[in-house]
Amino acid sequence: MNKQEFLLMQEQDLITHADREQLLPVLECMKEALKAAPVDAEIDPKKTAEGCLSHMKAAAEKKKRNGSYYMGPDEALKVAANYLNIKNFHSSGKIDLADFL
Repeated sequence: MNKQEFLLMQEQDLITHADREQLLPVLECMKEALKAAPVDAEIDPKKTAEGCLSHMKAAAEKKKRNGSYYMGPDEALKVAANYLNIKNFHSSGKIDLADFL
């Protein structure tokens, strides 16, 4: 499935999802990570915003100290890129947090 088809499917899935508000920022993170993928990249249609969130939570769980962990935007992009199997992902390190609101 190409990037555009994948993102359209994700957006449609979130329209009625019970955790829509929690998953919208994750989808935005996935969109940003997919910008680094080649134009003809094939994305696994089994990947979801919900799955990406679980992947992020697992990554944070490994690094938590004293019961908590803050995952910054750059790291969140890297985790999302890893979840989507985007090879050679390099974040610019500059993200407008307003994009996630």
